[in-house]
Amino acid sequence: MQLAAVRFVGTFLADLGDVPGDVVEHVAAQLDVAAVSMATYTQREKTRLEHQWEIAREVGYRDFVDAEAEFAVWVDDRAWTTGEDAVAIFNGAVGWLRERQVLLPGVTTLARLIARERDAAQRRACQTRHVPNPPRT
Repeated sequence: MQLAAVRFVGTFLADLGDVPGDVVEHVAAQLDVAAVSMATYTQREKTRLEHQWEIAREVGYRDFVDAEAEFAVWVDDRAWTTGEDAVAIFNGAVGWLRERQVLLPGVTTLARLIARERDAAQRRACQTRHVPNPPRT
């Protein structure tokens, strides 16, 4: 279930107890394994975390903190060159992160970083427009 979630959504499920039993049975049948109760699976928190780490390592996903600096540059470049609003940059950002197999952070983390980088780009744009013309020689 976690592998399907990270591939489709870009993040791991926090609570596997929310996965409908029919879905669990369908995936188990595809994998030719016995369906396991998600309630039992989540009794040991470490099991869920260990599986997330193993999936990330095997499939090649990176934590957001490992890509944050590169991502911030992308947001700044996009804000500087396109003038897009925060929603458009946010939507593009999700695609950028998923294409690079970066695990999506929480919405608030992503929104704050986008707002910070977009504001910085807008301040630079305003400063650039207000620079007096250099004297002609």
